[in-house]
Amino acid sequence: MSGFEFHAQEALNALTGVKRALADETASNIAGRIATNVFKKAFDNLSGPRIAPKDRRNPGIGGWPVPVRTGHLRRSLFMKLRIEPGVAYVGNSAAYAGAIEKGRVHRGALGGVIGMRRPFLSAPAKEFLGLAPRFADEELKKTVDKYGLE
Repeated sequence: MSGFEFHAQEALNALTGVKRALADETASNIAGRIATNVFKKAFDNLSGPRIAPKDRRNPGIGGWPVPVRTGHLRRSLFMKLRIEPGVAYVGNSAAYAGAIEKGRVHRGALGGVIGMRRPFLSAPAKEFLGLAPRFADEELKKTVDKYGLE
């Protein structure tokens, strides 16, 4: 292999690395925007009105978004960005988060309560995943402008 071909190959390898880095950066930015928006919306959903109990048998559960009693569900909401390129995670570590999300029976201090489904996390995830193509276009344009690409 001549010196010229070798240097050309090095340049091509470097460009491939740059492309991969740009693709990873752009994918991470898209995932980060989606996760951040999902987190904010889920947090808002978990900041609902506190509904006072009407009597001992009716603990005041109801309403949308999720009514707040202790704030534990809201505090248990978390987001992890840049796990790997293009991957972000939003979740809730509260033991009963699935019961609220899916409307299952929750047994608390007041006994068994059948809760209605309150998709505080899956509804925003569906909403913002639907906006992913728009976010992708915007992030690609930002990358092109940032690095002077055409």
